[in-house]
Amino acid sequence: MTLSCHGVAGANLPQSESASDGPKTHSPKPGTTDKSSKCIEGPSQPAAFATLRPNRTAMCSYGFEQLVTRILRLSINTSLPDSVENVERAFDIPEMTTSYDSPRIASYSMILSGEDGWRLLLDVREGFYPTNKGPPAFEPGLRPKRLYSVEKAELWVEMTQLGPSPGSAPVQCMAVTPFITSIQSAGWKEADKQSLLPTDGGPISPAFDYGNKRVVINGSEGSCAQAIFLMQGKKR
Repeated sequence: MTLSCHGVAGANLPQSESASDGPKTHSPKPGTTDKSSKCIEGPSQPAAFATLRPNRTAMCSYGFEQLVTRILRLSINTSLPDSVENVERAFDIPEMTTSYDSPRIASYSMILSGEDGWRLLLDVREGFYPTNKGPPAFEPGLRPKRLYSVEKAELWVEMTQLGPSPGSAPVQCMAVTPFITSIQSAGWKEADKQSLLPTDGGPISPAFDYGNKRVVINGSEGSCAQAIFLMQGKKR
């Protein structure tokens, strides 16, 4: 799967810029989430393939700056698993449901949007490997019941910025440099940079480890993060 993160326009950029000057840049601020903000169910959208369930959507009452804060807080958390329940709590979204049924994988997806036009594709996957053999790990359904502890699963969270809704401006930017500074301040250690393209021919992405957790940003310092990937499972 292609990792598509663009970083920040640098640590010294102003918090916001006019539409004519370029993207509106936001730096992560841990601990400032307004817990009263919620997201409500939106209209479903057709899936790309007939074998998949329609894409669920949610409309959120918070703006892009708070979205960035929520992404950071979820990313640097070291005490909780990157499970679908904790992702739901992080964004205050309705209960997620799976895109398809599989005996050893639960794959969730939802498109979020916010009050100032931001849009985020949120994918969460929980898998018990090997996924092609072995006894069922889930009871099938829209919200599969785990038959094993979530701590035994390989967890993957993908948060991809889709760009602003039509008619909204300016383009929003999540700064990579402050994100990296925050994650290192929280005790994460820089890992070997990696490419998530199957051929390893794509951009090399900054990666950070804490125990069996990894955060990967497909971008470099001084750019705008388009996506953040969280991985948890075997010891890093």
